[in-house]
Amino acid sequence: VKHTAYPQWGEYAITNKFPFRDGTGVQPLPTSLYHLYVDANEFPGTVCTVPFRQDLCPGASLYVTYWMMSTANNYAQCDASVILVLKGIAKDGTETVIHRQASGQIPYNRNDKITSGTYSGAPLWNQLYFTFVNGATNTTYDHYELEIQSNNANTNGADFIIDDIRVYMQSPNARVMQQ
Repeated sequence: VKHTAYPQWGEYAITNKFPFRDGTGVQPLPTSLYHLYVDANEFPGTVCTVPFRQDLCPGASLYVTYWMMSTANNYAQCDASVILVLKGIAKDGTETVIHRQASGQIPYNRNDKITSGTYSGAPLWNQLYFTFVNGATNTTYDHYELEIQSNNANTNGADFIIDDIRVYMQSPNARVMQQ
């Protein structure tokens, strides 16, 4: 996947508008200025990697949320799909997959009715999330990353936009008492 101003077949752009189309009303979420647009193809692969700002301790709960939309332009096109992969990275660069979570199929979806067989409304945003409790006792990881991978069946449609990725962490509440 490579960055370009006008993405095509496996390329992406970080943009504040929707490439190639006008009048669809696609805008970033009100809380952000830009979104990640991916013109996906049928080959699975890494779209982007988001590093964690702090360590993930054993027993910590993660709450990951993001917004995603399919940018297909008709119901015959392939649904968009991604896999989020949580990785622990050791000091020597060795990567260990700790957790995987699929978005499921994000279908073509518009916010207005069919008029004479055409759809003219803006695509709808879908908020997705997952939770994860770190059961790993291995504390040798230097840092952690959240990787977004394309998971599309084909290149007919499957394009998507992701915005506002957030990772919340709650450390375990431990009470130690001595008798």
